[in-house]
Amino acid sequence: MPVTTVPSVPVVIMSQFDLRRITPAPAKACTGSADEIVVCARHDVGRDRVHALDDARFTERPVRAEVGLVGSLSGAVRVDSQVIGAGQVSQRVLVGIKMPF
Repeated sequence: MPVTTVPSVPVVIMSQFDLRRITPAPAKACTGSADEIVVCARHDVGRDRVHALDDARFTERPVRAEVGLVGSLSGAVRVDSQVIGAGQVSQRVLVGIKMPF
């Protein structure tokens, strides 16, 4: 393998670091007279705005416990409750098997 040289990185000694020597990026010129208050801003005001979510994509879908078994045969499990008699509630688990014909 050929030997390659890595360019040297400038070393900053923290005792010699001074923020006063760093110059800011040049600002765009804003024009106005001495008696005016001029506010310079980006033209794209919606650049950082959070847009509304797509309702069709993020709506809750019903949870279905259904799985393919063999070929076109599928099985499903669901829960149900039914009021019976004198206000008693029957809670049940239903297991179903579907086969198209």
